[in-house]
Order: sequence, then structure tokens, then C-alpha cells
Amino acid sequence: MYTGINLIAGGRADVHSEQAAYANAVAAGDDDVATSVAVMYEDDDASKPMQVEPACGVCREFFYTFAPEVDIIFPRDNELEKAPLSALLPVKQ
Repeated sequence: MYTGINLIAGGRADVHSEQAAYANAVAAGDDDVATSVAVMYEDDDASKPMQVEPACGVCREFFYTFAPEVDIIFPRDNELEKAPLSALLPVKQ
């Protein structure tokens, strides 16, 4: 498992946690990432529970370029689902 954090610089210089985690995987010699999930603390407060966040469009495009076979875990109707990236970017097929 590889982790990453958001680095908010403002605009195009932002680094999303999924991108940072993938970079950590590649730096460790592992570019075959099978699954991605983004989590955050509710209201950015570490005393509150973590919640799963859906991958944004930027991260989906990032994975399309670097790990097109990745599965994404995301919330739907108070449950967690896992889907291949191709199902989340159907226009790219």
C-alpha cells in the first residue's frame, strides 16, 4: 500500500493524493497499481472519522495515462463500490 497527500498550491501546481501515492509506488519500483482509493477526514479534522472520496476528473485522467487498468473505490448510496477506470471514463474507450 502506498500513501500520498494533497499538496494544494493553487491551480495547475496542485498535486492530488492519488498522484502522490502513485509517484511513491513508482519511486519504490512498483508501477503496477491495482486499486486506488482516496480518503479524507470529515471537515479535515483528524478527530473525526475518515471518509472515502471519489476520484476527481483530474485523477481519472492521470490514471488513464499512467495506470489505465486501475480499479477505483468510491462511495455510492452510503456503500463502497469498486469499478475499473474504463467504467468511469467511458468516452476514452
